[in-house]
Amino acid sequence: MQIKKINLSVLAIYIVGLILVLIVPFLLPAKYYSDGNYIQQLIIESANAPGSFQNTAYIYRLFGFESLFSDWLVGIIIFSFSLAIIIYFIKKYSINWCRLPLILLLVWTIFLAVFLGQYSKEFFALMVTGSLLYFSSTRKGLLVGLGLVILYAIFFRDYWFLILAFFMVHLVLIRNHISLFKYIILFLLATIVIFYLGHYVTDQYFSDARFRINMSREGSPNAVTMLSNLVVNTSPITDMINTFYGWFMLLIPIHLFRTGGIHHVIFAVFQFVNVILFVSAVKAILRYQVAMRVQVAIAWCLSFTFVEGMFEPDFGSFLKHELVILPMFFMVIMYRYSYLRLK
Repeated sequence: MQIKKINLSVLAIYIVGLILVLIVPFLLPAKYYSDGNYIQQLIIESANAPGSFQNTAYIYRLFGFESLFSDWLVGIIIFSFSLAIIIYFIKKYSINWCRLPLILLLVWTIFLAVFLGQYSKEFFALMVTGSLLYFSSTRKGLLVGLGLVILYAIFFRDYWFLILAFFMVHLVLIRNHISLFKYIILFLLATIVIFYLGHYVTDQYFSDARFRINMSREGSPNAVTMLSNLVVNTSPITDMINTFYGWFMLLIPIHLFRTGGIHHVIFAVFQFVNVILFVSAVKAILRYQVAMRVQVAIAWCLSFTFVEGMFEPDFGSFLKHELVILPMFFMVIMYRYSYLRLK
């Protein structure tokens, strides 16, 4: 596609997103904005709250959101920066654009407008994953990016330490270019070690967090996308089973065809399409000696979604959290469907 057409298409997508940021608050139920409204309340009142919310509100105050920006402008600013981060990495390997990334970007922009068109914890998570990807062109830069991940884990979401652990496993395996069979065996062995070590340190099972959240939601009309554990946890092995099950059901949410409405089914199909594109892209990419930044993108996507499979109580929550890996996802897609076409 010609550069001019590409830029006009991206601009059109951005305008669509801006319009959605302004109108969806009047169309969607209040539950979609509960976290954003809570963060806004903390920003205004400087009240005490659980760590991640409190620290998120503090960062927003630090950048002057408390007094410098009106409510409608906040959504536009956060959405605009979020989309800009994603577009930057799309263009990183945009040697030969095709319609595919534009179509994907358009659909993902709808979700960005809903979840990142307001005060959001995901905004800072997206900045961290974008920074990790930006710095990871060299080993020293990767250490800087991982340092930011550690800081985010300390002050916002401690389960990111688990993402980091699995990320290191995947990155080492990817960089060693081993066979798929050896990859799976070594990953399973590392996973067993992490789960047993985690249970020894915390005396808890990771996937029980999902069970505790969903206990009070059974039968609720607002929990049609709810995901339950497959088995009762009695050991780290059952915890692993529940995590792999959760991972599969989030990436390929076939349960939505039974429990969800028409819009949930559409989301499920779109999610399935994204998984197919990602898997086929990774399969093609790993045939070559590729840049470390691309390897980092693949490893982070795999690690992030796997750990989300431990905890996520429903598909809606996963969809919101999934937005933070879009820089990695689009880099992988663009590398496969743009850059590799010229090799």
